[in-house]
Amino acid sequence: MVKDIRTGTISSNSGSFYPFNNKVCVDADDGINGTEPWVSDGTVTGTFMLTDVYSGSSSGAPFFLSNVSNKLYLKANNNTNGTELWKTDGTTAGTVLVKDINPGSVSGCCGEGITVNGIYYFPAIDISQFNQELWKSNGTVAGTIKLAEIYPGNGGSNPHNFNVSGDYLYFVANDSTHGDELYAAKISNTLPIPLLPSQQKLNDEQNENITVHPTVSEGIYSLNLTSSSNEKLLIRVTNITGQIILSKEIMESHYDSNEINISDYSNGVYMVTIHSSEKIYVFKILKI
Repeated sequence: MVKDIRTGTISSNSGSFYPFNNKVCVDADDGINGTEPWVSDGTVTGTFMLTDVYSGSSSGAPFFLSNVSNKLYLKANNNTNGTELWKTDGTTAGTVLVKDINPGSVSGCCGEGITVNGIYYFPAIDISQFNQELWKSNGTVAGTIKLAEIYPGNGGSNPHNFNVSGDYLYFVANDSTHGDELYAAKISNTLPIPLLPSQQKLNDEQNENITVHPTVSEGIYSLNLTSSSNEKLLIRVTNITGQIILSKEIMESHYDSNEINISDYSNGVYMVTIHSSEKIYVFKILKI
């Protein structure tokens, strides 16, 4: 045993462990301060509470998110700002609130995100409890900003399933018109980063009879065909370098749904191109 955090026979309920700078951060309850963030280097003296986020016996309910440039980001509730984005360098003095994203006592932070080039991209709320949108943070107040209002108004696009390929951050979001679809944002240090459409296609009209669903999966996708024509279709899947990894032909009238399976290939972005005698349909998919 490293340390009896909650002295006696009652458990400290140590739960969420996160390796960090040759130490481990963990949420634990010492029976006095509630569940708070702790750090340990494997010794008794090196195992201590980082800070009492929610002062007193109530819990700050920390949840560790990501290591960003040797700072561990977490979300926690201090009873003044609600659950918000925090960071720690593994010391008490270096465990601080990054920003009150949703000003006041209403929580603003945050779903799990992804770290890219020293920037943490994540979903957060700044207006109401429903408007979760895409944010990014470099660990400063000024550098923690909303990147896009994908779902206009007080609705939330709820971005999730973050993945990186090349110069783009890919994720799933809902713009209130098309449901959950694949989006892409060019990774840049400038503001804001532009969003690309969820599906790259020639136009909406010519895709009415052919769709690919889901746009994000672990490798299995359905090609949905609603046309009754008796036409041969050529289906090709290419990776981001343009290499063809799958090619096959099907008869459109013989199938109302046809499987595309790229489970054996690496995670990332792929393009599905469907050739008919008159049209070319192009869809972007993400394997996670």
